[in-house]
Amino acid sequence: MRNINLKKRYGVVFLAFSAERGTAVEVAVRHLRPGQDVYVCGPPAMLTSARRALAGVAAERLHLPRIGAR
Repeated sequence: MRNINLKKRYGVVFLAFSAERGTAVEVAVRHLRPGQDVYVCGPPAMLTSARRALAGVAAERLHLPRIGAR
């Protein structure tokens, strides 16, 4: 497995800690910074939830696969 320096590649690395409560999307939204791009993948129900939770994020910063796309 290749070692990738995420901080160098993306600028910010987000880590959630076990004491945090909520879904993965809820925790990520709490840590969202202005101007930060958001990448989400998962099952259709999670993507639907993520789209609602991230409604305030500019479209060009939001990267979610289209539900049903292959």
